Amino acid sequence: MDKTRYAIRKSFLFKNMSDEELVDLLAREGVSFVTVNAGEDVQSGNTHSLMLIIEGEANVQKTYDDGSTMLVNVLGVSEILGAASLFSEDEETATKVIAKRKMLLLKIEESSFKLMLKQNSKLFDNYMRYITSRLRFLVGRMELLGASSASTKLMSYLLENANDGELVLKRSYSSLATTLGISRATLYRAFDELEAQSKIQRNGRTIKLIDITH
Repeated sequence: MDKTRYAIRKSFLFKNMSDEELVDLLAREGVSFVTVNAGEDVQSGNTHSLMLIIEGEANVQKTYDDGSTMLVNVLGVSEILGAASLFSEDEETATKVIAKRKMLLLKIEESSFKLMLKQNSKLFDNYMRYITSRLRFLVGRMELLGASSASTKLMSYLLENANDGELVLKRSYSSLATTLGISRATLYRAFDELEAQSKIQRNGRTIKLIDITH
């Protein structure tokens, strides 16, 4: 229960909620805990559900037509799956989310989440802030399309994977450099360039996006 409470409290989705509100929301029909074994697709059969990671980690992978895959991100405790595509009519997702080891997730079905949003203003505000931030990220990313510099590639990656304007880098720099198609030394220079331009702030492996629309 302590792990569950920690993961829920740390999530942006339940920010500023009282214990009573959380108990009410999580006791509703359509809310359950599910387990996923290592190597399984976390979102298989769950494209119309919101899921919060309670335990474990998952790799977000993009698969290309030739069968090759690219590691896009690593998700851990308290992070959300399916928030941006929850109300989409599409059954397929652009990426696969594969469990690195056995995972425990809090699953909220779409119909239940809709009712929660109507009845809890804090949850509604938190979700709208997330969606708004994702839209801002996409606007910023679109402005970068067509450019080919290393700093542009890095910024594009940060925009796509940041959560509420912040990203904790869980990948090695070598892995990220390979994904971006640049050398590790060039990646370091790109980080320095973005920081010098006041577009990001770094604190260890935590990266904060300062102004993503310019």
